[in-house]
Amino acid sequence: MNEGRLASVDLAREILLQAASTRVDRLGEGKIEIVPLLDSLGRVAAQPIYALEDSPPFDRAAVDGYALRLQDMADAGGRLAVAGEVAAGGVPPAQLVGGQALQVATGAPLPAGADTVVRLEDVTRNGLAIQVKSSPPPGANVASRGEDFHRGDLLIERGTTLRAKHIGLLVAGGHDRVPVVRRPTVAVVATGAEVVNPGAPRGPAQVWNATAYAIAAAVSESGGIPVLYGPCPDAADAIAVLLAQALGTSDLVITTGGVSVGEYDVTRQAVATLGGQELFWGVAMKPGTAMFGAVADGVLVAGLSGYPAAAMTQFDTLIRPVLDRLLARTAAPVRVRATLASPLPAANGLARVYRVRVTYRDGTLHVVPVKGQKAGVLAGVAAANALLMVGAGEGPMVTGQEVDVELLGTGGDGIV
Repeated sequence: MNEGRLASVDLAREILLQAASTRVDRLGEGKIEIVPLLDSLGRVAAQPIYALEDSPPFDRAAVDGYALRLQDMADAGGRLAVAGEVAAGGVPPAQLVGGQALQVATGAPLPAGADTVVRLEDVTRNGLAIQVKSSPPPGANVASRGEDFHRGDLLIERGTTLRAKHIGLLVAGGHDRVPVVRRPTVAVVATGAEVVNPGAPRGPAQVWNATAYAIAAAVSESGGIPVLYGPCPDAADAIAVLLAQALGTSDLVITTGGVSVGEYDVTRQAVATLGGQELFWGVAMKPGTAMFGAVADGVLVAGLSGYPAAAMTQFDTLIRPVLDRLLARTAAPVRVRATLASPLPAANGLARVYRVRVTYRDGTLHVVPVKGQKAGVLAGVAAANALLMVGAGEGPMVTGQEVDVELLGTGGDGIV
């Protein structure tokens, strides 16, 4: 693989995103689903969502107490007649009569004319009369209609990943269903005679299919629906058969293995036999140099490394943004500046992507490169919560240097 012809990380990402955008344009309105609210958790809002009604929908008591007109209380020296009682969910009189108070429970609607609620503990009651012990300010303990939001207010922006905090907001706004982006179906096609799926017998020269399973899990974490194919032996015709099946039912096809320069690296050849148009071959980064992008039958095909850590690096830097585009997700990666805890060598001809762990101590964020940075080592992948990219020609980096890192918000632990 000629280093001089490798695509930069930025160029490879842009090429893949453009191909993904073309796929989104072809899907059109077919990418939208209307689902019940609890089924929308983790999904992406396909449209802006507006409030259908005010919240709260009426003036209501914020505490247990007595609803009254403040001027009446002042005029009567704090002594008022009790007109009745309203519980939460009950319907109050249409109008509060002058000189009277209405006992209300928290959440009960207020009658017209009531402008203040006095707490139970601030009142002395004697039969059907009360004496207010201390005068509250106007509007005290009243949750006014629309104080949270009004009908027509924007609740959720298009592209928002819906979380638990959004569900209650939507319910309060009068919604029971929500438009979301259809989850893209992503085929993960494993290649290589040396890999075997978990649960199957493993030969003495075989390894577990960790790469494809890790990628499939990353697809699911990122909002896609993974469909596993293979593993398939290193034969272009056999791989082409699986690819043809995958292309017919997928929004994105990811292959693992067979993308380098060896005699058995025939995945690119399989794509070519299906009429695929290659977009690039090779990315100027380590780990993850061996990779290609292509389009076949209008579907983006991303060929990743067979090495698990390299493939996960390719996924985090190049494929996760593609899924964000397919899902119309608007959230940008979170980058923070932190202090490097140990030195790193210079990146010579290729950008170097390090798996790191960001921690917080003594008021400062610290970056520690994890053990195991080789392309085939998974322990480092599991330990990391961020990526540190050293650009080609940059470095060396010294202990104590300030660096920018990208947090792995999906598929990464939080800062500890």
